[in-house]
Amino acid sequence: LRKIMDDLNNLPTEFDLLQEAIDILKDPATGHELQETALLRIQDLCAPIWVAEELPKMGGLEPCLKSLESPVASIRSAASWALGTAATNNPSVQEALMEAKGVSKLVNAAKEEDDSDALTKHVFALGGLVRDSLDARKEFASEGGPGMLVQLLTGNMTTTRNRLKALTVIRDIALAEGEQEEGPAAHVLHYDQELLGGVLSLVTQSNLDLREKALEAMKVLLRSIPSSRTIFQDLHAESVLGGSSVHLVQLREEENAEGEDGDDEMSYIAELLTLLSEVTEMIIKGVDEQAKDEL
Repeated sequence: LRKIMDDLNNLPTEFDLLQEAIDILKDPATGHELQETALLRIQDLCAPIWVAEELPKMGGLEPCLKSLESPVASIRSAASWALGTAATNNPSVQEALMEAKGVSKLVNAAKEEDDSDALTKHVFALGGLVRDSLDARKEFASEGGPGMLVQLLTGNMTTTRNRLKALTVIRDIALAEGEQEEGPAAHVLHYDQELLGGVLSLVTQSNLDLREKALEAMKVLLRSIPSSRTIFQDLHAESVLGGSSVHLVQLREEENAEGEDGDDEMSYIAELLTLLSEVTEMIIKGVDEQAKDEL
């Protein structure tokens, strides 16, 4: 029993494993495969906040940020995944990343990225930073982050996955900016026809998940950013949403004709129609009037 206890006591802790992975990254002789393995280990270890808090203290941010410059896409992807995991809901890591110019480096990595999976991870990491920090949002704006989001929404080469990530970041920023005490003067996103038009264009996409996330983003925008209602009206959003509704009703009829096998899809379409109706009412009547109708 004593031997078993001694063996258990000698097992490496999460912090030992984290330091080992950081040391591997710092070693200039480390090959690409081992670099990626170390970054993935850091990402896994930093899922608990109490472990992630040690990453900056152990000198782990610099080699992770340096890995964003790797010629290997999977390494760049793993680096952003590790950074995003460590930063999410973790103010101390967010602050350390700000001091290390992490937002600037992640925005530049995203703007220059030609690999879809790595781009997804860059946007994920940025989302974890800008969601909770006004300073991070300001740096995000100064580095051209809002323009990058518009490009992700509207670019012909953008994948569905990256559009979904962009919508999530826009929704989270709008929610945060609607709650911040500084008011509209401190907004980092330009809630103009280019941005809102990009969001609106996705409610007609054939991918229903993308359509749902676009509607959810519109709902947050309408609640958090009062000026967005007028812009959506100028963009003839009511007409666009009406066309989306017609298409969803047609899909529901097709699923209904297929019988019981389409029950799950039918329920999902019904939920989308409800969400679409709520967003349309918010645009027509305004948020306050729509809320009164729900009471």
